[in-house]
Amino acid sequence: MLIIFLLAIGTAALGLLVVGWIAYPQAMVHRGIRRRVARSGGDASPCARISVILATREDDTAIARRIENLLASDYPLELLDVIISLDDSVSSRSADICAMFDGRARVVSGSAPGKAAALNAGVEASTTDLLLFIDSAQYFERDTIARLVGEMHEPSWGALTATLAATSGDAFMDRYWQRELTIRQGQESQHGALSV
Repeated sequence: MLIIFLLAIGTAALGLLVVGWIAYPQAMVHRGIRRRVARSGGDASPCARISVILATREDDTAIARRIENLLASDYPLELLDVIISLDDSVSSRSADICAMFDGRARVVSGSAPGKAAALNAGVEASTTDLLLFIDSAQYFERDTIARLVGEMHEPSWGALTATLAATSGDAFMDRYWQRELTIRQGQESQHGALSV
């Protein structure tokens, strides 16, 4: 009797693993492929003023590279309110970072260490209803901001995210990331999931 009970528990556990690690991801991949819709790319004509918030504790070089990439965008610079929100642990560098951008970006600091406090400080400093959160590790194509803003004109959407391209140079990791993106597309078509 004990052996039958243990076999039943083992079979149930194996079944849960198969569902969670194989069946569900495969169903979402299938759904993502089947329901992949050709998007228009949004209205690429920018018309909205947006606050771009970089919450970071990275070094000055990483911050400068990211902001320069942002400012090289096709989006009109006069419509961008660029906010660099420093983690409280590096807030002593704010004057130096502010000087690097000569008025093209504002620098604020979180009230406590951690990314959440930096994000909150950036949102509090924002001057627009449309917020774009960026990270220092990723970079935009020149038309990314215009495409994101264009897509936000869909009245039923409250938030959206861009797609991180699989370009690590590691073939295995790039394939893994591509599968992850396909799973997310499947989830989006069923649940409206937003992954950030």
